[in-house]
Amino acid sequence: MISGCALAGKLIADNQKNRCEYQRSIISFLSAAENRIKSTKIPFSELIDEMSQYEEYPVFLKKCNSLLRGGETLRNAWKISVEADENIRKTDSEKLLSAMGNQLGATDAEGQLLCIGCCRREIERKLVDEEEKSRKYSGIFPALGVLAGVWVIILYI
Repeated sequence: MISGCALAGKLIADNQKNRCEYQRSIISFLSAAENRIKSTKIPFSELIDEMSQYEEYPVFLKKCNSLLRGGETLRNAWKISVEADENIRKTDSEKLLSAMGNQLGATDAEGQLLCIGCCRREIERKLVDEEEKSRKYSGIFPALGVLAGVWVIILYI
């Protein structure tokens, strides 16, 4: 019983770490997108096609690329894929990425760069908060799990 509760606490702590990792992958994608658009002025739909091939970028890019190949508009493909990604909902970045998607293809390259940069900076700010929580709770949740297990054993006896 105690070990089960301790493992549950460890699972909660690991979920927090996974949220941080996923946010890092989003930031990495946004940074790479900024750089590619600055250097080549590549259309965002082509950029998604190119970057969806890499495993280190967020999973929703593959779905977005698939929808684009199926004839969906960039905005709709982006919105559908962002909303369908379970990992994004866990990171509280869904609203930011959806808002960014409204600007994709609607503005020139400079407008898209501004939008991507703003979104990236906001997600970076959120990541700092998430990492602080992760460090804070990585030791607390497993210990709380052990205490909960002891409490259940005491109640059971």
